[in-house]
Amino acid sequence: AAAADADGARLTVAAEIATAYITARELQARAGIAEARIGASEALHGLVALRLEEGSASRFEMDQAEADLAASKAMLPMVEAALDETFNRIDLLSGRAPGHAAGLIGDGAIPSALAVAVEDGPASLLVRRPDVVAAERRVAAADARVAEAITAYYPRLTIQGLVGLLSPGLSGL
Repeated sequence: AAAADADGARLTVAAEIATAYITARELQARAGIAEARIGASEALHGLVALRLEEGSASRFEMDQAEADLAASKAMLPMVEAALDETFNRIDLLSGRAPGHAAGLIGDGAIPSALAVAVEDGPASLLVRRPDVVAAERRVAAADARVAEAITAYYPRLTIQGLVGLLSPGLSGL
């Protein structure tokens, strides 16, 4: 049961690292979207500023463009902070000092999910889970303790023997 618990702990850490990795890829994609939105907002702001100079845009449109640009710029630091936090989480779960995961992981797309191969159906997948294995072993140990307690109720028969030699003198042994 202890070995299955250790396997379960390793599996849990691996799952947490995988979840953090997927989150990091998602945040990287969101940062790219935020940067693209900032670029589009800056271009829109520039166009509205030109229209305002020519008199074909109102001050309200300019205020809207400025507010949109400010909101776009405010979103990027939050996404970058969440990304740094996620990289630090990966480092912590991996047993490294913060700051290494960003360089190791780099940029990339969100990976597609892998299909889990199950030959005998979902029940065989459950049997392999470390927590289920540990629970099964604990039940077996408890059953063995119950069987031992039941046998303690019955009388025991022990046979002992004694072998010895007698001699009137030490040299006769």
